[in-house]
Amino acid sequence: MRLGMSTIEPEYYDSIARCFDLPQCVGILGGKPNFALYFVGHQDSQELIFLDPHFVQDSVNLQQL
Repeated sequence: MRLGMSTIEPEYYDSIARCFDLPQCVGILGGKPNFALYFVGHQDSQELIFLDPHFVQDSVNLQQL
């Protein structure tokens, strides 16, 4: 599904934010060719929290916490 040509159209903001409120939602993968992001949540209705699946990060050692 395409939500806009170059940016997400503002009329979709509330609907996308409501998707993250569902317990079944594990995120949304989106982007464009050669650029993808994994959206994992939202702050307010216009701020999405995302991860770049192309950027590797060190894991946290839970034994040290």
